[in-house]
Amino acid sequence: MSAQAQPAPDRRRTPVEALLRWWPLALVAAILGGAIGFYAAEVGPVTYTAEARVAVGAGDLTSGAIAGFPLAAEQLASNYARYVNDQMLTGDDAAVAATPIPESNVIRIIATSDSSATARSSAQQAADKLIKAVNESSSTSGKSLLDSYQVAVSSLTRAQQSLTAAQAKLDQLTAAQASAAAIRAARARVVKATQTASIEEVRKDALASKYQSSVTSSTSSKLVMVQKAVTSSSDRSSRLQRYALLGVVSGAVVALLAANLLERLRRPRKRLRSA
Repeated sequence: MSAQAQPAPDRRRTPVEALLRWWPLALVAAILGGAIGFYAAEVGPVTYTAEARVAVGAGDLTSGAIAGFPLAAEQLASNYARYVNDQMLTGDDAAVAATPIPESNVIRIIATSDSSATARSSAQQAADKLIKAVNESSSTSGKSLLDSYQVAVSSLTRAQQSLTAAQAKLDQLTAAQASAAAIRAARARVVKATQTASIEEVRKDALASKYQSSVTSSTSSKLVMVQKAVTSSSDRSSRLQRYALLGVVSGAVVALLAANLLERLRRPRKRLRSA
C-alpha cells in the first residue's frame, strides 16, 4: 500500500509578500494617508517671507569716487545689518533679520510672519527705521564738525586782530623811541600773538579738512532704498509636499502592518481547512 501523500508545508510569507498580496489595502491606505497629510498642510499655518533691500552709498557715487569704496561699503553693509532685529517692529507677530549680500553694498532685510501683509509691512518698517537711524547719525556728525569749524574761524579772526594790535603797538613804541624794557615787552606780545594766530589757523585748516572728508564719507555711508518690501516666498508648497509624502509613507507602513496581521489571522484558518 502506497504511502499517503503529505500536504506541502504552508510557507510563511515575508512582510513584503504579504503587502503585495493585499495590495488593494496598501493602495487605499497610501492614498488615504496622502490625502490626510495634504489636508493637514492645507489647514495649518503658512509662513510668508518678505524682503526689502537697502544699499550703502547715495546719489551717483561710483567705486572710483572714493578710494577703497567697494571694500568699505561692503564692510559698512555688514555692520549695519547687525542693527536689524525684532525690536524695530511695533508688533510681536513677525520676525525680522538682515544679511549683507556677499561682495556687494546691498543689505537684504527679511521678515517672516503667518500673514503676507504683515511680513511685507514688517520688512518695510525695519528698512525705513534702519535708513533713518544711519542717515540721521551721519547728518548729526557733519553738523557738529561744521559748528566746530565756525568756532575755529571766529577764534582765528580774534587771534589775527590781537596780532595786528600787538604789532601796531610795537611799531608805535619803536617810533617813539620808548625804553628798551617797553619795546621788549611789546615784542614778546607780538611773538605770543603770532604763535596763537598760527595755532588757530592750523586748527581751522584741520577742521576744514575733517569736515570735507566727513561730508564725502557721509555721502558714501548713507543708506538708500533699492527695493521696497515685497512678499518673496511662502512655505505652503513645501509643506504640502512634505505632509503629503509623510501621509503616503505613514499609510504604507499602516498597510504593511495590517497586511501582516491579516496573513497571521489567515494561516490558522487555512490549517484547519487542510486538517
